[in-house]
Amino acid sequence: MVGSLGACRCGTLCCASELRRSLTMERVKVTADAAVCDYVMAHGGTLWVRSTRHQCCHGPLTLLDASTDRPEDAASYEPVDDAGLPITVRFKTAHGRPDELVLELRGLARKRPAAFWDGCAFKP
Repeated sequence: MVGSLGACRCGTLCCASELRRSLTMERVKVTADAAVCDYVMAHGGTLWVRSTRHQCCHGPLTLLDASTDRPEDAASYEPVDDAGLPITVRFKTAHGRPDELVLELRGLARKRPAAFWDGCAFKP
């Protein structure tokens, strides 16, 4: 049955996980200013955001990396629907996904996009 997360018309697990993935990604709110949108459109048209795990003296931290360069593992990224900007994300963390993905343009000499988890620089 197509409407169920646990089953799919073709009966394969990948279809059920794709349905679950698309339903989950709709819940991520994207906040981006005009400078980020202009930068992304001038540098390839798609923003790629991924979570990275780092170890600190106080424990693990999850940071977000944002880039307009297509990553080698682009197939593992998921599109964010209704973001107003072509954004693809890959969140591999025990924290799940942020409620809000905040995007800004950072840097004085070398401009670059930056992504924040619910407005924070990291997720403990």
